[in-house]
Amino acid sequence: MSSAIAIVLGFRYFDFQGSDGWQIRSFKIDYITPYVENSEDRRGSLVNQVAAPLSAVNSLTELPALCELETASRPGRNNKPEIQVVGVKFLRAVSLFPKG
Repeated sequence: MSSAIAIVLGFRYFDFQGSDGWQIRSFKIDYITPYVENSEDRRGSLVNQVAAPLSAVNSLTELPALCELETASRPGRNNKPEIQVVGVKFLRAVSLFPKG
């Protein structure tokens, strides 16, 4: 497992039946990290999305927020490794836009 500081922008809950008949229930967290792209076709802080269990998003009572995300690699579709958030430590709420 590893951890990283990130600004969590929001999360979404998915609950649907896949084409294979399995029920899919998942949270997806949208976040940005201090990493900044600077290449020919990418610029700036791009939004990342990662799966997370309910226990991880329960601490996200104020958003956006500066958080420490604890991640782990888990087997995904076709046994390809996927990163999943397994824990979230809320540090503080952040304001992205001036209040006016």
